Amino acid sequence: MVKFQLKMNSHGQLYLPKELRKELGRELEALANARTSVLFTKGLKAKDVLESLRVIMADLEHRARLEEKEAEKLSRG
Repeated sequence: MVKFQLKMNSHGQLYLPKELRKELGRELEALANARTSVLFTKGLKAKDVLESLRVIMADLEHRARLEEKEAEKLSRG
């Protein structure tokens, strides 16, 4: 899984890298709460969004475990 750095210009426009545009298409929908948002292809069924989110969550859980291990190494000196 690849993590993308996104930047917004002063007009509030967000640049999506070519790889994301190729995968998601030109028409998108988004769901958001106070801390996170999810972009997905327009019209994608909720069960398919959930299935994709499970894959992303597994990757995030792995990254969190790696971060914890790195923090433990640093605290030991």
